[in-house]
Amino acid sequence: MFDMHLKFKNELSIIEEQEVINIFEELYEDIYESITEIEDIQSVLSLFCEVLFRSNSIEFHISGFGETSWNVSSMELCCVLEEFSTFSSSIISNIQKNLFNFYIDFYEQGVERTLKFEDEGDNVKIFCESRTNWIPNPTIEKIEKEKLKIMLEKFHNDFFYAIKCACPFLLDYPTIREVLISSGFKY
Repeated sequence: MFDMHLKFKNELSIIEEQEVINIFEELYEDIYESITEIEDIQSVLSLFCEVLFRSNSIEFHISGFGETSWNVSSMELCCVLEEFSTFSSSIISNIQKNLFNFYIDFYEQGVERTLKFEDEGDNVKIFCESRTNWIPNPTIEKIEKEKLKIMLEKFHNDFFYAIKCACPFLLDYPTIREVLISSGFKY
């Protein structure tokens, strides 16, 4: 059965700002001179995900389509969050309006799967398509709309809770705040 959630590995504690800046510099030394210059959602989300994973604060878990645990990392978490931002006005807002037609593309090397969600009455059909030699079994799963809604809202809220606890100062950078707001994220 499809499931997607974040697990807090230990008590979330604040990560030193210098440690976050070091991670930022490692990721973006050729692109940005300073953390205050970040201007795209993918860079912001990549930084957030990398910081949380390196601090060993969270674990990203996905299961379904014959696998009890997908082999996912900070990059796949970033892919999912990117999809939230791409249609954040639909994925969070629209599920609150009972609209459930969207997809999540795990395009990073290794997982390479697309989940397509289709509204079906009180349920949502989820189609899994693999772009590797892995074959989903089954290829289609169903989930109740209410259960999926709760799962996705909790996923979104848990991610920003982790950021607020582990590196709240990142949300104080005006450029990061602007990028998140313009991408439709609510934190």
